[in-house]
Amino acid sequence: MKLPVTTPIMLWSGSTYVISRLKEVRREITRNCKAIPLIKAEQLTERYRERAIIGGYRANYSCAQVVLSLFHFTNETVNIWTHLIPTIYFAWKFAWLSSTLPLFSEAYMFPLACYTVTAILYPLASCMAHAFSCTSPMATYVCFFLDYGALALYSWGAALVYYAYTFPEAAFNTWYASLFLPIAAVNCISAMMMACFSRFVQNQSLSQTLRLLGFILPFIWDSIPLIYRLLTCDAGSDSCESFPFHVRQFIYVSIALFFYASHIPEIFAPGCFDFIGHSHNLLHLFGIIGTHEQIQGAMIDMSVRRGPLKDIGWIVSPAWSYLVTPGLLVTIIVLTLIATQLVDHLDPFYSSAGPCCFCSPQPTNGFIKLHDRLPVPCLPSDQSKYNNAVINGMVKNGIVSNSNNKNGIVSDSNNKDGIVCNFHSKDGIVGNSNTRNGVVSNSNSKHFCIANCNLTNGIINNSITSNPEHKNGYINQYEKKMQ
Repeated sequence: MKLPVTTPIMLWSGSTYVISRLKEVRREITRNCKAIPLIKAEQLTERYRERAIIGGYRANYSCAQVVLSLFHFTNETVNIWTHLIPTIYFAWKFAWLSSTLPLFSEAYMFPLACYTVTAILYPLASCMAHAFSCTSPMATYVCFFLDYGALALYSWGAALVYYAYTFPEAAFNTWYASLFLPIAAVNCISAMMMACFSRFVQNQSLSQTLRLLGFILPFIWDSIPLIYRLLTCDAGSDSCESFPFHVRQFIYVSIALFFYASHIPEIFAPGCFDFIGHSHNLLHLFGIIGTHEQIQGAMIDMSVRRGPLKDIGWIVSPAWSYLVTPGLLVTIIVLTLIATQLVDHLDPFYSSAGPCCFCSPQPTNGFIKLHDRLPVPCLPSDQSKYNNAVINGMVKNGIVSNSNNKNGIVSDSNNKDGIVCNFHSKDGIVGNSNTRNGVVSNSNSKHFCIANCNLTNGIINNSITSNPEHKNGYINQYEKKMQ
């Protein structure tokens, strides 16, 4: 006879409750896993499409769906995880450095502390942007504005750590040294502004070029002293110990920029690399490896050159770390708020093709035959406000999809298989209507249960009505025409 296994947690009085809650969570996750819809590129407005990426897009997700989508294959899953995992690793590394080095008590260490924080922030902002940009069109702008700001701040952190530990001795106390950090700060703000401005450019190629230039210029300026030192340093000296890391960093960053600019490999096989292996995946992968090599090289320079740099008094003023760095962070946040206010027109996620468009005939006896719903082209999104109103129980010029309208026009309508479901409207139009096979069920409305709707012997189940007479949940031969 097999005896039941008893574990310590089962002896705990609250174990039954915890296990039941875990089972409920598992059931909820299982149920929600089916609610991760992916759409095609042709269903999206052009602004939200990626070149040569055909499928795997997300749109209008809730926060719960975003979290669940992290564990499903979408065209953003790899982008998110290739920056989320490094964020955790860099945060652990920063905690380890804080426990072993006087990062916050010695002025010589301040640049390393600031740089490590920026190296944590930029992949964190990136993975958050790729994860939550699908919640709404405005979220897309805000998320990527913050992403650009974090990357711009990282360019400042790299300049600060290079100036502190990697600067060539031949450039000490020169005009170039006095201008290096001020120009790096200006580059940080200009990169942020140029990248944000690129979001307002309609032409995608020009938009990408502006972003690329915005971040290449700070990279070139930051790298000039490092390149000079690589070319002039004696290969046998201890100060060259970090060079393999710096060289590999340049190689990885160059590869990352190549993939970002060329859209290889997906441009040669559209649709084949939608979920894994497309150019933005490779940009993240090689870019973050380059950052790791940069951190390793900077730490070696900090350690090996500590004595010589202190002997000649080459210690960066703490003001650059404790005043300028927070000041740049605040400036980036302010610029993000300003850029958000400049967004005067938000293109909807869905294009004029729409996710699901059908012509819906007038109901007869409360039923609509499925084969009578014929596909029709949807109207452009800017015309839906006027042409997608519900008139006399019929949808004119196609069923409304994801439109936000007021004053009797359908608002926030979602379609499924050509049937109006989860239908919300205002001022007498049907609200919160769920339909199934043409039968209106669970209808709750305001002022009138059904306004401007022709129904002959229509069956309305579980309806809450006001004004019209009803009996046993049915409204028979009720007809209300538009005034």
